[in-house]
Amino acid sequence: MKYSPSLSSLPCLVLTSLSLGTAGFSNAATVSAGFDGGNGTVSPDQYAGTSGAGWDTAWGATGATAPTGTVTNASPVNGGGNYLSVSTSFNSDNAIGREFDNTGASGGFTTGIETLTLTFDVRIDTLTGWNSASDYLTLHAANSTGGTYNVSAASSFIIRAFGASPAAGKNANEWLLYSGTSDGGGYSAANFVNSGMALTSGSTYTFSITNDPIAKKYSGSIFNGTTTVTWSNLGWRATTASDRFAINSRVNVGTDVLAYSLDNLTIVPEPTASSLALLTGLALLTRRRK
Repeated sequence: MKYSPSLSSLPCLVLTSLSLGTAGFSNAATVSAGFDGGNGTVSPDQYAGTSGAGWDTAWGATGATAPTGTVTNASPVNGGGNYLSVSTSFNSDNAIGREFDNTGASGGFTTGIETLTLTFDVRIDTLTGWNSASDYLTLHAANSTGGTYNVSAASSFIIRAFGASPAAGKNANEWLLYSGTSDGGGYSAANFVNSGMALTSGSTYTFSITNDPIAKKYSGSIFNGTTTVTWSNLGWRATTASDRFAINSRVNVGTDVLAYSLDNLTIVPEPTASSLALLTGLALLTRRRK
């Protein structure tokens, strides 16, 4: 069964992949985090890990009381192996995140001319006391100039679920999609669009999100094992491309508990349509000169 939100502003998206083999365009490989190395600080695929393999930094945290994260394999997410388990009871914004190389210097991406498709699995493990608009879990991408892994004016895509409706017409216990104006403006819960994908404890969600740095929009899909919702061309909040993946959270009171698991994170670069057109034009011009 496939469900698409009945919103004229959210036309159904068919996700496609452009060739990554365009000669001379990018030598970047997929950047990934599968937590195969377990807990530690000596290799990139650990938590907190270290820089390398397309990552500029290890995993980091934001918040006076940072979320607790540990790699385990006690209850695998989507297929087995290690995954990152994160828990928080902090009644203010806090987050985990990681910065990837956006200069292309060490196998990273050139985010000004390449779309980035982020794919990852998130399982909701605990929602104790999840009943307020101050209870939320946010998936977003930001720029390191924002100085935080929390949601900010530097966040491009923003996907958030609340324990209660945050604004008129916005559903509680549902993944909401932020529709910004790509101007780095202030946050408003009224900018969220209902996705139709419910948030439930025990469910695993596979996200695929494509950030377009030219249009400053994002498209994507959410799959919960049986149903897929899709959207296309929602505006960023930020004005500049992202170089951080982050998960931001908050609970209403300190006795509440929010816990989730993260696995199978990949970030894949693809030439934008305008970049491909430019490359094609340059190739034709070169041939004519020859």
